[in-house]
Formats: sequence, structure tokens, C-alpha cells
Amino acid sequence: METRDLISFTPKTVIVIDQKKQFDLLYLSKNEKKYSPILHVLRDGPLTLKELEYKYNAIADEPKKKNTIYSYVQDLEKAGLVTKAGQRISPGHTFCEWLYDRTATLFYPVLVTDEYFKSKEAAAALEQTRNLLSLYLEQPAPAFNKLKEVVFKTYQQAQRTVGDIFSKHSDEIAEITEDIPFRQLDKICSIFETLMVVLHFQDKSSELLSELELGGKT
Repeated sequence: METRDLISFTPKTVIVIDQKKQFDLLYLSKNEKKYSPILHVLRDGPLTLKELEYKYNAIADEPKKKNTIYSYVQDLEKAGLVTKAGQRISPGHTFCEWLYDRTATLFYPVLVTDEYFKSKEAAAALEQTRNLLSLYLEQPAPAFNKLKEVVFKTYQQAQRTVGDIFSKHSDEIAEITEDIPFRQLDKICSIFETLMVVLHFQDKSSELLSELELGGKT
């Protein structure tokens, strides 16, 4: 029998992630395998729990049962990242299914921590970046911890700036980005963040370069 979806919720364009609980659910590596698949499949719109189970297990490293996935959904719901967006109704039946959706098309983090640099992948990437910087400068690379500190500080400031803009101009941003697909919106934010990094470095270049102690021992 044909079903009907009654949607009563429209996601925001961007939600700035400035609470530790939200940040931990989204970005801590220990949570990535649990919650990321749910948020990923919900990019295409509201889903029932049964649909979530099917799509989750199609992309997750470890398949999960519906009860487990439901507990993950509840965690995300309590954190304000997922919400009940409506119901799926079967005509002639009193039973209906909840439809779940992301609360925003894009979650933008401003509560940046140095947890990112603790992963093996990030540490290796930073080490390789040191080597590339050494080639570019034609001098010994900056110390690992110095580079980590400067990169962290620069991107932290850039993300806070972008987050402030998103918060202060949410209505205008919603209008500018109306009907833009998720991947394009994500790319726009990445480009904008990069520009903020460049502008921050330009304003603080002497200070940041001094912190790197270029030309010193590594």
C-alpha cells in the first residue's frame, strides 16, 4: 500500500558546533565509526529507522542491528544534531513511522582542540608538511611541535571567524546557499575558511613566523 510522508521540519543551512558534547560526537575518532554513517546517509533527506539501518550497514565498517542504530540516533538527537522531521503514514493504518533528519545541512566546528593532531595520520601528515616546508624555504624545517602549534592557532582563529559570520548572518547565508547541494556547500566553506587562514596569517605573519623559529634546530 502506498505510503505518505508528512514532513514538518526544515534543516538549517549551517549549525555552528561550539559545544563540547556536539564536537565529541562529530569529530572524536572513537565516535566516528558509530555516528558518521548516520549523518552521512541523512544528507539525502529524512529516513525511517528501517531505512537508516539498511543504508547505515551499506557503508559502515561494522554492521549494526536496528536497536543499536536507534541508540545512536537518540544520542545525536539529544545533542541537537538529528531530529524527528515528520512521519510516514500508511493510509488505512493507525501505525506510522518516525522520519529522522539532520538539524542542519552542514555542521561547522569552532570548538577546535588538539585532539586532531593526536592521531597517527595527522601526525604523519604534519611531519610530511615539515619536509615540504623545508624544501620551500630551503632551510631546516621548523620543529614539529612549533609547526603544530602555529597550524592549530591559525586554523582555530580562522574557524572562529567563519563561525561568527555564520552565526551573525544566518538568514543571509540561508538565502545565498538556497538549493546548493551539500558537497558544494562543504566546498564553499572550505574555500572561505582557507581565505580566513590567509588573512589571519597576513595580519599575524611576523608573529607566527617568529614562533616557528625558522632556521633554528629541529
